[in-house]
Amino acid sequence: MKTDIDEDRNQQLTGKHGLFIFDGSCGACSTFIGRRREFFKRHGFAVAPLQDSRVQELVGVDEATLNEAIHLRTKEGALLKGLDSFLYFAGTVWWLAPVGFLAGTWPIKPIFAKVYDFIAKRRRKISAMCGLQSKALYK
Repeated sequence: MKTDIDEDRNQQLTGKHGLFIFDGSCGACSTFIGRRREFFKRHGFAVAPLQDSRVQELVGVDEATLNEAIHLRTKEGALLKGLDSFLYFAGTVWWLAPVGFLAGTWPIKPIFAKVYDFIAKRRRKISAMCGLQSKALYK
């Protein structure tokens, strides 16, 4: 049974424009997303590791699926994955909008998507090679 306290916790998690969900056990993800919480918060986005107990309940997706790539749950409830999450973010920040627009056009988007997928699949090796440690705080 959900309580008002649970609803308040989930409201804090969602942000004005949405919620970025990243792999908190990955050093690269924690460095790129987790350590920039205030930046994302200033632009209306909450940030949470997929290991946060509230995330799976909020988005209704299992941990294995969330672990494939970064995800963004929009304020409308859509769940975006990978490059699409960054393009959505870029569209909400005025000074990133031109970059987001260009990155979302053909033939640039397929190239960026392949680069993102390449990095996402190797993120743990990249973390190890660069000495990036997870500093995510789980709740």
